Amino acid sequence: MAYDNLTLGSLLRLVLDRLDRDVEAAYRDRGLRFKPRYTSIYRLLAANGEMRVGEIAAAMGLSQPSITNTLAAMRADALVEIRRGTNDGRERIVTLSFEGRAIAEELGTQWRQTAAAASSLNGDLGISLEKVMRDALIQLDRRPFRDRMSDSGSTPMGAGSDS
Repeated sequence: MAYDNLTLGSLLRLVLDRLDRDVEAAYRDRGLRFKPRYTSIYRLLAANGEMRVGEIAAAMGLSQPSITNTLAAMRADALVEIRRGTNDGRERIVTLSFEGRAIAEELGTQWRQTAAAASSLNGDLGISLEKVMRDALIQLDRRPFRDRMSDSGSTPMGAGSDS
């Protein structure tokens, strides 16, 4: 397939879709009910024990609704337990469930294999894809894409991003 006609947003989504599809298949092959989008939340909870939804959102730089949606899926897969806070009934406290804790070792093995595959891809690319993505996020924190679009005036058709 030729990728020359795809814009930045389409290319980013396509790369993410392919990575997630293959990693999710590897989880299934191991008999794990786990999705790539769970990883960061799982690691935070494993490291910190219980956390409030707002703390998870802040640590990941994502919105609370986004985190809440992922947590609902994790709860449906029996990986987390969510309870009301004692001081504020609106507050939600999240912990790994027994089932969530029980798969930690198997997840660690899978994550090492995933890291090795990422290293292989980085070697083929001649760059670290993670470093490029982190650097892009740092630059977008410094100067948002919207500002860059405003500064550049009009963009010719087919150039730039379709995000």
